Amino acid sequence: MNTFFLYLSILVSLTFGSPDKTITGLVVDSLDSPIPGATVSIKNTAIATLTDADGKFSITFPATIENPILIVQFIGLESQEIVIGELEYVRIVMEDSKEVLDSVVVTAIGVTIDEKKIGYASETADGDSEEEHSEAFFGTRSLGDKSETKDRRTSKGSGRALSGSRSGLPVYDDASGLDKESSKKEKPKDIPVSSESTAGDDAKAGLLTAGEVNDFMKWKLWKDIDSSNLQSFISTWRMKPQHRYCVQVTNNNQQGLTDASVYLLSNFGDTLWAAKTDNTGKAELWVNMTNYEEKALPEFELRVEYQGKTAFVHNPREFQKGINFVSMETACGFQENVDIAFVVDATGSMGDEIFYLKAEMSDIIERLEKKYTDINLLTASVFYRDHTDSYLTLPSAFTEDASKTIEFIKAQSAGGGGDFPEAVDAGLEEAIDRLEWRPEARSRILFLVLDAPPHNDEASVAKMQKLARKAASKGIRIVPITGSGTDKSTEYLMRSLALATNGTYVFLTDDSGVGGGHIKPTTDKFDVESMNKLLIRLLDQYLYLPECVTADEPDNKENEKREDEYTLNDAFGPEVTEAKFSIFPNPTAGPITIKGLKDLEEIFVTDMTGKILKRIPTNDESKIETDLGEFPTGIYFVSHGEGKARVAEKIILRK
Repeated sequence: MNTFFLYLSILVSLTFGSPDKTITGLVVDSLDSPIPGATVSIKNTAIATLTDADGKFSITFPATIENPILIVQFIGLESQEIVIGELEYVRIVMEDSKEVLDSVVVTAIGVTIDEKKIGYASETADGDSEEEHSEAFFGTRSLGDKSETKDRRTSKGSGRALSGSRSGLPVYDDASGLDKESSKKEKPKDIPVSSESTAGDDAKAGLLTAGEVNDFMKWKLWKDIDSSNLQSFISTWRMKPQHRYCVQVTNNNQQGLTDASVYLLSNFGDTLWAAKTDNTGKAELWVNMTNYEEKALPEFELRVEYQGKTAFVHNPREFQKGINFVSMETACGFQENVDIAFVVDATGSMGDEIFYLKAEMSDIIERLEKKYTDINLLTASVFYRDHTDSYLTLPSAFTEDASKTIEFIKAQSAGGGGDFPEAVDAGLEEAIDRLEWRPEARSRILFLVLDAPPHNDEASVAKMQKLARKAASKGIRIVPITGSGTDKSTEYLMRSLALATNGTYVFLTDDSGVGGGHIKPTTDKFDVESMNKLLIRLLDQYLYLPECVTADEPDNKENEKREDEYTLNDAFGPEVTEAKFSIFPNPTAGPITIKGLKDLEEIFVTDMTGKILKRIPTNDESKIETDLGEFPTGIYFVSHGEGKARVAEKIILRK
């Protein structure tokens, strides 16, 4: 009988597990103000949570843990350890850390950070150079075995200003220290974040840092996924940019035609892909984008429509074999309309960065309006959450009054969410289908700001594919901007969306000291720059349009001024340097000679965005000749290398 009860007790234990214990509490500072985003954990375990916007927490752990100790941590404050014993509720007062306050530095972009935790070279307030630190700024605290946790998004805190910082600017840390890829601990269902509970009022533009991966700058498209973990996400999203067809549309004067409609048609007349030419007169089209399994390609043709005229290209060639050039007998059209929309994830996990992002977006709109007085600018915004939150989408329609868009953006806050995926597809659908994008425009740009992917159920995946095709057909460039907590699956999908719509991929980095930890993209090299400057640089690329000239009046001083002012950094970012090879004549009507190519196997001709247009093998020659006469007039570069190793030389093409 005793043996029976022993076996029964073991069976009950295995079936129902050990009993759990829950402790709740409140974390405040020395002024009795609640501390949101503080890490609360059980010592020597991976069990952890974050305080909510009111400083409250609830944490559950196995009752079998002997002598459990509660640890409370927050950057700039002294850590606290509390013996739990029989406690069910605890109020914790955290004091300022004198050690941290005595050792802060001001980074190059003005953010005050603990000098012991900077992962890059810094300057002190008096300008003296500091040694580069090897310890990364984010995720420096270990919370035991990371493999036991459950939901990655617990690792994103809502952030808090570091008391006593010299600049008065807020500093954010990865509040939990949990590994972004493996953390699985369940997050509280709804943690609203408001300006009252974070440093929202102190957020200023120009603080966030970012990088760019422009996959159009790569000769071998998607070479980054050949032997990387991105490969596995092709089947997740059933989307793979492949079989690329690039079309360059010009008029008889070799001027790029903007906003022409381009269709890739099967031999049965079905539209395989549709796009519009950008401000340089180029369109990007794809075959089997959303049917990623390789199969024999059908015969097809390109149809181009512009201002009532139509042209065809039979048996077009894939990009690796060259660009498809189309010339149409029509006048140059100088288009002034520019439509820009910001689509923003406003769920709770965005709370660590959303106030800074709002400041950046508002500042960019203001700067754009002041800089481009010759365009007809409309701005709009859509904030979205998830299906169980207080709202699904919250739109602000296109308006000529930029201040209305800015006021709308500034009024929003983060809240809701709970699981990792969010209603990205609903936000994009609201923006692409329901915002009134103008039928004629120089540029249509959609900045998608997020930190999590859409749901990957059948319906959501199919909707994302449909939205990518629709955005491309409307000529809407999607430029994703990913924040802290983004995973590799999201990176793959966002880079695919950027390629599908002739956009580029932007990601925030740890260098600003704002927000939780940020993953690095899967690519060879990338530059870090101010997010504000990066987006203005992209807008300069997408909005540049030479004024129309005629054969009778080929010279235009305003165009020449713009060409002279456009630099290598405007195309490639801050790290590119001037090439040692020489190009002449420059400006040119087409033919050029390039000298000084010793030890270079290949060089590339790119447009003003850095997009590769032509590969030129050197064949071990120190001097080669080539002709750019097929391209429209404008700014080009001859480049070699990638990232910080990239060198380039500007060419002006005039005819």
